[in-house]
Amino acid sequence: MDLPRVYRLSPRRRAILYGSWALLGLPLLVGGMVTGEPGLLVGGVLVSAVMLPLLLWVDFAAKLIVSADGIETRQVGARLQSSWANVAGLRLVPGSEGFVLREPMSGSGPQRFAGASQVRFQGAALYDDVRLQLISERRFIPIEAFAYWWTRGDLRAAIARAAPDLEARTDPSGGPVPGTSGPEGMSKARIWLLVLFIAVLIGIGVGVNFLPPDARRVTFRVLLVPVGLAFAVLAGRNFLAAIRLLGARRWGGGALWFCLALVQVGIVLAILGELFGSGPKP
Repeated sequence: MDLPRVYRLSPRRRAILYGSWALLGLPLLVGGMVTGEPGLLVGGVLVSAVMLPLLLWVDFAAKLIVSADGIETRQVGARLQSSWANVAGLRLVPGSEGFVLREPMSGSGPQRFAGASQVRFQGAALYDDVRLQLISERRFIPIEAFAYWWTRGDLRAAIARAAPDLEARTDPSGGPVPGTSGPEGMSKARIWLLVLFIAVLIGIGVGVNFLPPDARRVTFRVLLVPVGLAFAVLAGRNFLAAIRLLGARRWGGGALWFCLALVQVGIVLAILGELFGSGPKP
């Protein structure tokens, strides 16, 4: 096996990443196309025009690089790297995999990452207490976004080739980070519920198109009310998330959430215009 080896995000992570667009943008596009309502179509185009380039940026920026010299992860706004000699052990708790280091990493990337790790979304921490401590000490390189390739690819073999002695310091129950368990990932049931919810939204958009014109207009306006409220709540939460991320100097993540919030505000304004800005159609 030749080194270095470069690993991208796991298929599941990519599905969740682009699923956020499918949840917000795709139903609007489909609903707008099948119903002919300009508000939905414009909203879908705006969401897609902003979200898809940012999601592609996040996707292609994320890399795990295994080389003979050491380990490196790259993501929007942060680059973490260490030599193999500085790796104390490998944590393999599902959902919280990562390398524990002996000495702190240097550079602005680890500092920005340490600041961003303190950000909470809706009161929930991104990492458990032990990992937060290690991250604040700049002694942890998380690889949970790439751990899929440990069991489904050649990541394990690549690490074994680059650092043969690391296997002895690897413990699937937690390794050198004692007393913690990995966070619960999204269960299969929740993933299927999300897929079902998106399918229902698309089905409603298609079904409304077969109603008589008057009933279609009334149904469309009734459906716009909860959609507008949902986007207003999401916009507020995303603005707060953007402020927290920008305060932690996570410029890429902050810009992503800020742009998403702006799009959601635009959708709310478009919905309000559709509800109150046009008179009855003949």
